[in-house]
Amino acid sequence: MLKLGEAAEANGKEPLLADETVPLTFLESPEDAAPASKLAVRTMAAVIALIIVVAVGLGVANRSQDWDPALAPFVEFVETERGLPFLHTVPVSAIDLADFNPPRAARFFEPERDPALTTAFRLLGVDDFDQAEDGFITDLVDNRGITDRASSYKRDAQGRIFLTKEVPIAALQLDIVHALTLALLDQHSLIVAEFDDVDQFAMLDESDERRVLDALVVGDATRIEHAFYDQMTDEQRAEYHEALGSDLEGVRHPADSSDRFTIGAPFTQLIVETEGVEALNSLLRSRTGASTDRFVDVLGNDASTVDAFAEIDLPESVPEADGDFGAFGWFVTLAPLVGVEDAFDAVIGYSDDAFAIFENTAVQRTSPLRTCIRSDVFFDGAEEARQFAEIVGQLGVEGEVSDVRQSVTMDICQRLAEQGQPNPAVNFPLIVANEMALHHLQAGEGQDVARCAAIAQARTVPIDYPLETFAGYSVYVVESGQFLDQCR
Repeated sequence: MLKLGEAAEANGKEPLLADETVPLTFLESPEDAAPASKLAVRTMAAVIALIIVVAVGLGVANRSQDWDPALAPFVEFVETERGLPFLHTVPVSAIDLADFNPPRAARFFEPERDPALTTAFRLLGVDDFDQAEDGFITDLVDNRGITDRASSYKRDAQGRIFLTKEVPIAALQLDIVHALTLALLDQHSLIVAEFDDVDQFAMLDESDERRVLDALVVGDATRIEHAFYDQMTDEQRAEYHEALGSDLEGVRHPADSSDRFTIGAPFTQLIVETEGVEALNSLLRSRTGASTDRFVDVLGNDASTVDAFAEIDLPESVPEADGDFGAFGWFVTLAPLVGVEDAFDAVIGYSDDAFAIFENTAVQRTSPLRTCIRSDVFFDGAEEARQFAEIVGQLGVEGEVSDVRQSVTMDICQRLAEQGQPNPAVNFPLIVANEMALHHLQAGEGQDVARCAAIAQARTVPIDYPLETFAGYSVYVVESGQFLDQCR
């Protein structure tokens, strides 16, 4: 089995892998087409000739330099599946596993902790899910499975892809497709300037909008790698799984990857299925993205009806809001405390939110209740606001409901839950909801039925799901019939 170090020396020789691409869709044959006028035929011939000239020109430009043999077998697939051509080749850097540290060596942007979000999530009782720096190296050395940190695309002047020498190319096929897709998006200016290919749980780093933007980019690359796995033959999959040392069904493991991968993949594919790939491109170009409300209320209406930052009822001592939690933030806060069903009930109907950190002058400066957060959460209707307040009330938080503003205002000064062990499965019900909604749509169900059945099934997923048993989502597909029957 060739490894990357050997592959780099194989330039100009046969590719490492057979050409594993999806055939292009051919034009309708003349025999099947309706009769056309001579003028129409000549016009069509001219158009086709122009298309061929442009395509050939692009092809020559794309491959003015030979692709590295580690990447070459995957280039055409990525171009075809994503619907965009590479504008130039992407260089590869082979590095030793011991030196491969994406957070330092292969990242363009290193986000800093937002102190306001850190304080706010601490009071909500949400723990950071960042994994240990050396955890992935141990996993690789012990051959328990290749994580998403075995390759990386760095957005520097060269736009390089980093691959580890010690890992067989056969095990890195999906990682290479992922990295190539990121490079392709970058070449077409579809990646935000500060984009960071997040590979850890980072619950406290970004705003709701930033989380969505990352999910659009990372999810897009992840859905393309899933598509590559789907078109592999049984023999190719067997080779891949043997090299990988894992039976994972071509998807990212939720214990190893952040929600940008695990939710991002079905999230972006749902956009393509319901609105088309140009809608996804527009979201990537606009740099605004949708709310994480779409992560929770899958296929629901995620259009915000209010600007919470402008409408928040701020404490007198605070000039402006410090941040927002988003629908995703509220779900992962509530699910471990009130259960998955109530967490869905609390968040569905969410419109927007904002919070501000303030000093509680009613207590001594040394009191643990001195630092508080004022949170305003807005909903699509007053009934949804009341339901949210009732569910949060189970935690001893008194929320003031405004029917006019369709909002709940809360002051939280005491941590909602004591710090415990991080629970990587806290967002697993949301992953299942998005995966099942996508499956139902692709199986021919309407959006209303797909949404209803996916959320109904996700509500039954336990918050303490044993991720060590996870092998894919096929088990949920098998069990989905009863939920479809309830929703049809």
